Amino acid sequence: MKMSNKDSETKLSLLQCSGCGKQYVPPKYLCTACGKTDFTEVFSQGKGEVYSFTIIRMPFEEFVDEAPYAFGEVKLDGSLVVPGRFTNEGEKAVKIGLKVSFVKWDRGVNWFELT
Repeated sequence: MKMSNKDSETKLSLLQCSGCGKQYVPPKYLCTACGKTDFTEVFSQGKGEVYSFTIIRMPFEEFVDEAPYAFGEVKLDGSLVVPGRFTNEGEKAVKIGLKVSFVKWDRGVNWFELT
């Protein structure tokens, strides 16, 4: 996904249906709520909590030097669940329910920081 402005440096990019306003994690081609196909890029502060996670010990080759690391899902304050990686975790630091904030979009991944 291509970021389009300076908000992309500090805010999480989402897609919002132009018909009903439902938000999605990109990419999305059809709104499951109303059937529309027109979306607008919107930005979220990216604050939420750890919804689920796993510890990656055998990553893709690109990330082999970074293992082990935590990857999971974040439930944003608006209730949308988005995937991402956690930047400042120790292997045992990430817990379901911990508060997190969006940090950046890098190498195709949303990055969140435990707060």
